[in-house]
Amino acid sequence: MSALVELVDLTVAYAERGGERRLKAVDGVSLSLARGSSAALVGESGSGKSTLARALAGLVEPEGGAIRFDGREVASLSQAERFALRRRVQLVFQDPFASLDPRLSVEELLGEPLEIHRVGDARARRARSFALLEAVGLSTQDIGRYPHEFSGGQRQRLAIARALALEPELLILDEPTSALDVSVQAQILNLLASLRERFGLAYLFITHDLSLVHQMCERVAVMYFGRVVEENDVAAFFREPLHPYSKALVALARRAADARTLLVSAEAPSPFDLPPGCSFHPRCPRRAELGSRCVDERPALERLGRERAPSVACHLLDSERAR
Repeated sequence: MSALVELVDLTVAYAERGGERRLKAVDGVSLSLARGSSAALVGESGSGKSTLARALAGLVEPEGGAIRFDGREVASLSQAERFALRRRVQLVFQDPFASLDPRLSVEELLGEPLEIHRVGDARARRARSFALLEAVGLSTQDIGRYPHEFSGGQRQRLAIARALALEPELLILDEPTSALDVSVQAQILNLLASLRERFGLAYLFITHDLSLVHQMCERVAVMYFGRVVEENDVAAFFREPLHPYSKALVALARRAADARTLLVSAEAPSPFDLPPGCSFHPRCPRRAELGSRCVDERPALERLGRERAPSVACHLLDSERAR
């Protein structure tokens, strides 16, 4: 599969509110997403997952690096070309009630992006709205209702329908089920799976839920304080995670008896005051094996073979190869 999206050394930084310090929420991330594929970004809160998603959707301006669609850098596009690109990438947020304007009816919610992008006339937009409702399992009779009249699961279906209005190629889904009951989560994931097959969509999930990753994704990238520390096939990731942080995440998700021993501390450092070298080293139970290297030198993300082989940022790999 050809690459639909490529991130090359992407950096996004914020200034501390009321202060002089800067936070690199995304720090030199390079990733690619193939057409029609499904991938996930995972990690604890504050790891930079949502910031990366917003940069990819054009909601945040990167400080450095590049975002490429079909091999073309977004920064080199004209304003008109960037506007057209928004049709190809859509974002579904965590809270469907907050992301849907309560003042707009369903018809207005679904028709608004079509009107903004000048797609069809009023009759065509109404017909498109009916088709979208049917696609996400809602009734066409809901066309005149308002968001507050729907359950949480139904609102998320509406949010997905709105994201599909412009026939995108990539859906970025930021914790799309975390605000829903468990039974409703399964329904939404089944819907997303069927929509992907029907429309040939690519998905990028932003999540801390590894069960969702296991069910829905082919590739996974693990982020820790703005950097990717492991990128792998999902099956291989769950079978044998490579980075010490990845091992802890998988063990915690499985509720393994030794999960807590894989983290020296449950407390993460301040994002404004990250430790030198490998930012994970204060929490890593294997840091003593390498002496001061983990403190002195930040590990690079290295691919362990040909294309689609896993990539890992950990000095332990060098040590194990040398044995």
